[in-house]
Amino acid sequence: MISDVQQKSKEELMEEFAKKTDHNTLEGEQYLTTLMVKCTNAAASSFHQSAQNISLSLGQCAQSITFSIEQFRQTTKVLGESSDKLSKKIFWLNIILVLATIVGVGAATFQAVSQIKEWNNVQEDRKFSTLFRLEDRLLNSTNQSIYSATEHNKPILKDNGGKFSTDDLDQYLNDLTSIESAYDRKLIDMSSAYEWFAEYFEMASQNKEVNDYLASIRKESPDYYDGFEAFSSEINAYGKR
Repeated sequence: MISDVQQKSKEELMEEFAKKTDHNTLEGEQYLTTLMVKCTNAAASSFHQSAQNISLSLGQCAQSITFSIEQFRQTTKVLGESSDKLSKKIFWLNIILVLATIVGVGAATFQAVSQIKEWNNVQEDRKFSTLFRLEDRLLNSTNQSIYSATEHNKPILKDNGGKFSTDDLDQYLNDLTSIESAYDRKLIDMSSAYEWFAEYFEMASQNKEVNDYLASIRKESPDYYDGFEAFSSEINAYGKR
């Protein structure tokens, strides 16, 4: 009988088995049976763990395959010292183990790619939801009228002959600054921000009345609407690439 069979690893059993001078004995059959069970369990465990571990990286996948192949290489070395009949049996057991590992890694990689694709879809949905919400703010009648005034270089504030209060202009600039905030929080990307809102920033940042208003309020708060100005420069630079 093989002593401490449950406590010994597959590799230890193979090493002991290779040292035996006669494999066609009851003890030899016990070694073979035990090895078959351990190889099968190892294959099943490798497949299950790989399939369930969705976050397994490609580097870890490669390591898993390399490890199994190395085990296979060591086994074939041991097989050179075994009888032909038993060698073939163990040879095919290890072939199954290596294939099970590769299949398991493939399953884990497929699931990881599927999860990444699903995550990208979620991110894309969130981006468009944010873009529509930001655009909706700019499409209200007051903001559209201010945008039109900046586009056609017409007076904006009532003090300058326009139709709007400083509160109205503040709200317009705040809504533009919300776009910059969404970009900083990575809710939208620069390409989308440029495609959807570049004209708003270009017209506002180049409008003399808007710049005069910013200069006047910065006498008390020097950093007022810094985000708006910084993002205007960034989005304009993006368009000139």
